[in-house]
Amino acid sequence: MPRENTIKSYTDTSNWIFLTVLVFLFAGCARLPDYASPQRIDIGTNARASTERVTYRALNIENFRAKTDPVKTKDTDKHIAARICTNIRLAKSTKFHIEAKPQYSQFEYYGRIKRIAFEAVMLPEYSWWSSTLPPFHWPYTLQHEQIHFALTELTARRLSKKIQRKMQNFVVNDTSREGAKEQLKRKVAALLQETHTIETERQLEFDLETSLYFDPKKQQEWFDDITLQLQDISLEQ
Repeated sequence: MPRENTIKSYTDTSNWIFLTVLVFLFAGCARLPDYASPQRIDIGTNARASTERVTYRALNIENFRAKTDPVKTKDTDKHIAARICTNIRLAKSTKFHIEAKPQYSQFEYYGRIKRIAFEAVMLPEYSWWSSTLPPFHWPYTLQHEQIHFALTELTARRLSKKIQRKMQNFVVNDTSREGAKEQLKRKVAALLQETHTIETERQLEFDLETSLYFDPKKQQEWFDDITLQLQDISLEQ
């Protein structure tokens, strides 16, 4: 039986939140058939610890290290210039608080989110660059994949801002610490799932405007706009 007025407190970072590793792959190509549309793949639980993840920054061709297209089809070599693999994950600054309070003959565990933040990451081992792509297409293709990465980062920052306000009074309770942690994990997974549809639609819109045609002017407009949006949301935080 717990002692009267005993309260146990735990503060955890985001390390124990391991979500299913579902990632987006975006292609740069001349047309946008099914094989070039945004896709999701499961890279498996083994990749969680071993796979390198690059937080948002300016990319270079060396960041694309996959030896083959991760979703290779018979059309890959003819039509796909590159694929970037991105994901949204919890930032290290995320903190969860679990408090144990005595309830009759046992403890009741209350979990809440003290601070939550998301960030975009690029997975080099699953990002592919065509070895047959002519050098004069490299700048356009690299900028194209950079914008895909930027769109994912913008989604992550907007989600951080939205969820931080929404989760201020969110509390879970369970008879075990692990149970409370599992409830928080499911909540975060649900929040991320909500972003997938919005993320895919925005990425698809970008591809439809810049992958169907070689249009440096239109792509530069996207790049300038997304750069300003990232700057604006950083100033607000």
